[in-house]
Amino acid sequence: MSGRGGMHGNRVCPHCLRYFNVEECRLKVIRGELYTICPYCDETIKKLKNFPPEERERLLRREHDFDHDLRNLFRKDKIEDINDVYLRTNDAKDYLHNIFEGGEAEDSLDSFLFQKDPFIKKLQKIKKAGGEKGKPDYTIEKDFISLELKPLFVKDKRRGILKQEQLDGDRLKSELKKQIYKYIGQTKYVILTNYKKWLFFSTKSCISEENCKPFYECEFFEFLNELKNFGDLREFLEKKQEVFEKEDLDERFFKNLKEWKRILGDIKFECSEREKDEIIINLINKLVFVEVLDDFMLIEPLWIKRKWEEYKSRGRNILDFLNFLDKYFYDVYGTELFKGGEIKINAERENIIEFEKKLEIVLGLKSKMERDYRGITQYYYRNIDEDISGKSYERYLAEHRKEKGIFYTPKSITKYIVNNTVGCILDEILNEIKAEFERLGEIKRKEEEIRDKEESLREKRKKREQIRKWRDVRRALHERKK
Repeated sequence: MSGRGGMHGNRVCPHCLRYFNVEECRLKVIRGELYTICPYCDETIKKLKNFPPEERERLLRREHDFDHDLRNLFRKDKIEDINDVYLRTNDAKDYLHNIFEGGEAEDSLDSFLFQKDPFIKKLQKIKKAGGEKGKPDYTIEKDFISLELKPLFVKDKRRGILKQEQLDGDRLKSELKKQIYKYIGQTKYVILTNYKKWLFFSTKSCISEENCKPFYECEFFEFLNELKNFGDLREFLEKKQEVFEKEDLDERFFKNLKEWKRILGDIKFECSEREKDEIIINLINKLVFVEVLDDFMLIEPLWIKRKWEEYKSRGRNILDFLNFLDKYFYDVYGTELFKGGEIKINAERENIIEFEKKLEIVLGLKSKMERDYRGITQYYYRNIDEDISGKSYERYLAEHRKEKGIFYTPKSITKYIVNNTVGCILDEILNEIKAEFERLGEIKRKEEEIRDKEESLREKRKKREQIRKWRDVRRALHERKK
């Protein structure tokens, strides 16, 4: 890795305020001087003094050569001989040599190039997963991001040449979809890459094993350039997912809202149909509320999925889970939504089991074999603002609960009303507060002026006292000489 140069220890970047190991820093020449570069935000951190010029040139040349070799490898669809590609670094040459000699294609890419690439440090503190079977190759645990590495080149044993493996989000092999869908069950985001091509998946873009597609894909150097515009990898993924999710969102959300209601409506309840509707809608509201908190990172990621699996592993039933959900969120948020709304469900064992199965489908924890269907946990709620959700609920209520007279007021109208009523009052209060702050600021300035004058007077008195003492000493010395 470039940028090591005998430096040790952890420091804080003054730009992004993150801890980093100085050994992970890249180096950069600015006006003939060598500087360390933050591995996270790519900002200049510190000028290196007394750094040997020859070592500086070697490190910079190493980074430039690595870049050069990657670009040359990415351009090749096939390689018949190592000499077909002009490579500068031993790492790239060893990578090709190892595959030609029969080495495992994915391990060779990982060992000789991926782990040694100075640019990979831009992906925050990415950790090798340890090669466990059924686990992704790399993880960023705190952000629930996993990375699966696939071969860039594989050897055609019959012809004895290397062929570049292609990754295309629209034509993913079934075994890759199966693997990604399995990882999505354990994390929030999955990155699939052969180093050249990068595909990004999430719990929201992988609805089922068959309908598993990336929400964004790009090539390596394009990815690195885009990453510079974001605070970190998590922010990059969230912004790209927002763009993916916005298409036909309001119509799709309304259709699925109706479907969630219909699915749960098949369950037997010990109450009237009207009260049953109220219970089902209230339950959907609760679960959507929790997912909104999840997508805004206000609770532990994948909260519903993890707690659900935890309760099932303990042999607890669905009603225990829902009671826990009510208690937990009422204690934390105190909202009336979670205040002891009893689910008056028929207590027959078969009905409880059926309720659990249906709710798994509604949540999206169990696949429903319909292309346009999404469960509650499969929406990205950062994109579903009050206009979309409000219109969807209004349309549902108009169809099923006309007697209630409940209507949704669009955001533009409520904004106008607020600005011309409450907004005016708040503006007056704000102006009064500003005036008070200005008055207090003026008082503070005058107090500072008085303190400065007092300090100046004290200094003058001190000097006068020193002069007086010096004169007394001179006078005493003069009298002794007489």
